[in-house]
Amino acid sequence: MLPSTNGLALFACAGAEDFFETIQLNAPLERHEIYVDHQPHLYTLALVNKQFPRYAAVVADTHSARLFVFGLNRIIFEDRVESAKVSRTQMGGWSQARYQRHAQNYHQHHAKEVVEVLDRVVRKEEIEHIVFAGDPVVIPILEKLLSPFLAAKLIDVLRLDVHAPERQVLDATLAAMHRQDAKDDSEKVAHLIGDYRSGGLAVVGVPDVLAALSKSQVEEVLLSTSLKQFRNDAGEPGLPWVENTIPSRESDVMPETIMARARQTGAQCRLIEDATLLTEVGGVGASLRYRD
Repeated sequence: MLPSTNGLALFACAGAEDFFETIQLNAPLERHEIYVDHQPHLYTLALVNKQFPRYAAVVADTHSARLFVFGLNRIIFEDRVESAKVSRTQMGGWSQARYQRHAQNYHQHHAKEVVEVLDRVVRKEEIEHIVFAGDPVVIPILEKLLSPFLAAKLIDVLRLDVHAPERQVLDATLAAMHRQDAKDDSEKVAHLIGDYRSGGLAVVGVPDVLAALSKSQVEEVLLSTSLKQFRNDAGEPGLPWVENTIPSRESDVMPETIMARARQTGAQCRLIEDATLLTEVGGVGASLRYRD
């Protein structure tokens, strides 16, 4: 096991050529779980992936930059862009205005190189979100040089020293990602509930979401991570997410079942961590591709 491992997922099946697969995670798991079923349970891994998403971060000053791709609580990729510093002693008898123009041109060239590297990394790694941090002199220049493709992915700008330890960069940028994710969750839930109340392309509650999934109507499921929000047909707390419990009947609906049916029908599934957002609709809702 790797020294950095904080979580472990194990999948095994004696009936499939003794299938045995392990996944070591730098990201921690909240609790121990064990399931015996006819299909793998991926809810916990999906939750960890949401809590520790994949994104790019750039920490820069006027002559250097560090580019990171973070995911699952670790560095996936790192690169550096280094340029020579502009020194007044090299300017000889140049006037102040001439020196400033030279420095601005130099900063522009440095920022352009950083953006070019960032663009290559974002495309290669298929990055959806970017966080900037660093010197307030160079950050505005970087922002102006971003293409519409990159600008749409920039979610926040932070103040960090370009030499900040990697852990500090990860923690600060991950916090920015969490703030953005919470905002996106709130907006998505508000939009879905608004559609539902106006009779639009949306359904809420376990029975209606499952019915829509069975007809391949669902575009995206919004699924609360709060286990207490799920109820069986008798109005009692659902059993499945008690540790080590296996559901005994179909009415004991669990998030894993909804996620599996979403995957089977090509629907997206987004986990919502704020328990209050979906409480009034039973913990789950779905946007639809079409109605009957």
